[in-house]
Amino acid sequence: MKKKYILVFITVLTMGMTACSSDSKEHTELTGTITEREPENENVSKAETKPDTAESPKSDNIDNAETEPTVDEDNIERDPITGIVEEYADNTIIIKDPGDEIRYYFSTKNAQIVEGNSPIAVGDTVEITYRGLLGDEKNPCEAVKIVADIVE
Repeated sequence: MKKKYILVFITVLTMGMTACSSDSKEHTELTGTITEREPENENVSKAETKPDTAESPKSDNIDNAETEPTVDEDNIERDPITGIVEEYADNTIIIKDPGDEIRYYFSTKNAQIVEGNSPIAVGDTVEITYRGLLGDEKNPCEAVKIVADIVE
């Protein structure tokens, strides 16, 4: 009779250990690195999970705006591009990079324009500082500053 109780006890204990230790395979496969495992079920609260390390874990509830400043790609001022003017009219300037033959389209609506002794014309070399991402013919990029190559 004692053997039956011991057998039942060991079976129940084995089943209980197997059911409660779903992470045991991951922990035995690790080769010295300890990582924090995120709960697979979103309904499990942070209080129910225990970190694997002695360090305090980062909370996922913190908004990324507080930890990392968000960068708006449209408001970053970029390095200047130098090119030859192909067209300059109606608040738009189109330049062509002589090195790679690519056309760049810029809006001159709010740009500071430094022309020198004569106004900018087709064929002039200009340096354009712009904001945001490079645009296309329908959506030109915003030019911040346009400097004509001043030859005296």
